[in-house]
Parts: sequence; structure tokens; C-alpha cells
Amino acid sequence: MVSGLEPRPVQTGTLGPNLSAMPLITGCSPLEARYEIANMIFFSRRLYDGYQPASDWHRQAMKTWMRLVDCYQAYRKVIKPLLPKSAVTLDVEGLHDAVVTSCVQQGGELTMTLDASGALCKWCGHHVTLRFSGVTRRVAKKSLVGQWWLYNELHLSAKSAFSLHVLLTGDDIQIDADDVIIETDR
Repeated sequence: MVSGLEPRPVQTGTLGPNLSAMPLITGCSPLEARYEIANMIFFSRRLYDGYQPASDWHRQAMKTWMRLVDCYQAYRKVIKPLLPKSAVTLDVEGLHDAVVTSCVQQGGELTMTLDASGALCKWCGHHVTLRFSGVTRRVAKKSLVGQWWLYNELHLSAKSAFSLHVLLTGDDIQIDADDVIIETDR
């Protein structure tokens, strides 16, 4: 158990398929604000929408968001030794506000290119290409072009070395892969 975090009961029957196998080793329940789960486990679209200043539950969502940031960091610390270093680097650095400019999937390979010129990440001002290998599921790539990368979560996967969940402006995607190579135009 992570020091300082008390276990919370998990509401069974409401977790959905993405969360039912998630080891809640941090003791934090991602359902503490009672939202529906899509691909994102910690940072759901509903919570993201609530976090926006115009939301009628902004203050509550902001408190919940900050708590889940702490929970997610503790969770990532525990699973980090089991994940490829490049996937951890992508997760830690993030690509917040980068724009997807292309996405191509052929067989077990997925290549995403993002314009990070205005992104809040270490690759700001550059184009970033993510080359995922050992991809085990199809990604709806046509609708991704033009969307902004908002938040991401990294998880263990039973089918591959990791599962990257990404909240984009219009979609939530899940990429199960064995490795990712991060290239920039630097």
C-alpha cells in the first residue's frame, strides 16, 4: 500500500469493463465523484468537462482532479518498473495541447504525428512522431486528425507491455502496445 493513502471501498457493478481488472493498489477509487468510465480511468471526460471554469461543479471537479492527480502519480510509481521506459517518458512528459496531424495503422504498427508547437510539454515548438509497435487493437484513426491531445494515462495490459489511454478533444482512445519510439524534428 502507498503510504498516506487509505483504502476506499470500490463500488462493484458500476466499474465497467476497463476498470474491472485494474489493480487499485493505490487505495484510491477513480469513482469517488461517481462518473461513468470510458477509456480514461482517472481523468474521465466528464471530470475534464467539470473542471472547466464554466461548469456548474467546477470547484468540486477541481478538488477531485487534484486528488486523482495524486492517486495517479502513486499508481504510476508502483507500475513504472513493469513498463517500457519510453512509455513512461511519454506519460510523464505528456503532449498536452499537441494537435494530431496524422495517424496511420498497419498491422501491429501505429504511427501518430502531432504538432506540439503550442503544447505544454518538453517537445513544445516541435513535431512529435509516436511509433507504437506490437499494437493489439485497432484505433479509429481517421477521426483523430485535428484533435488536441489533452491528457493521458498509462496502465498495465494483459495483452501487451502497456496500455496508453488518451483523452483527446473529441475522442478517448486506448493504445495497447509493446513499445513506443518518440521522435522529434529537433
